Amino acid sequence: PQSRAADGALDGADGEDALGRMAAVLVREFPALYGALVTERDTFLSLTCKSSRAVSGKFCVVCVMGLGHVAGVSRCLAEDHSGEFKQLTRTPRRERAKLKVLGVPAPLFDRLLADSAIALGLFAAVKLSGVLGGP
Repeated sequence: PQSRAADGALDGADGEDALGRMAAVLVREFPALYGALVTERDTFLSLTCKSSRAVSGKFCVVCVMGLGHVAGVSRCLAEDHSGEFKQLTRTPRRERAKLKVLGVPAPLFDRLLADSAIALGLFAAVKLSGVLGGP
């Protein structure tokens, strides 16, 4: 007979046990990957749940997550992770957007510079074509 895990059903105690075994293998074989996929995600989900509660002003907020995150998120909800949300959501693109060049946000400055270079190139092409016998 096939096991419930082989059917793809990870429900109840069997599912939690199988999930625990898979997590143990992941921790042992790929600790950095486990940190990114599970530990950081648990912290992020807990902070999102706390944020939703604060924003909505409600006592109860429903958070939906996979079985593998329930224990970790529950643990993180009881811990203080203030200040970690920005760290967990930091990306190079967001960091670049915060930079200013001559008082202008860096991405806008980059675009203006590129558009100016294109316009200058077109202007030069039109002027040169007039010199070379064009209209």
